[in-house]
Amino acid sequence: MSKALWYPTLIKAGLKRRRAYETRHTAAVLHIAALDNPLYISQMLGHSDTRLLFDVYAPYVANASRTDGNAFDTLMRSEGFS
Repeated sequence: MSKALWYPTLIKAGLKRRRAYETRHTAAVLHIAALDNPLYISQMLGHSDTRLLFDVYAPYVANASRTDGNAFDTLMRSEGFS
C-alpha cells in the first residue's frame, strides 16, 4: 500500500517521504498543540480512552498554550473566589 498509494500522495503534496505512522504522531501532537478536546483526539486515533494520548503524545507539547497554571490562578482571583 505504501508504494502504490502513500508515497505517491506525499510526492503530490510536496512532502518528504515518511512512514504513515509518523504522520499519525504528527497529527496527534498538532491537535494537542491546537488545544483540541483530548477525548476527540483519542477517538480520532482509535484509542479506548485518553490515557495513551497523555502518556505518549502530550509530553511533546508540554505547556503548548504557554498558560499552564494561569487559568487556575485567574479563577482563584476572580470575585467568586475572593
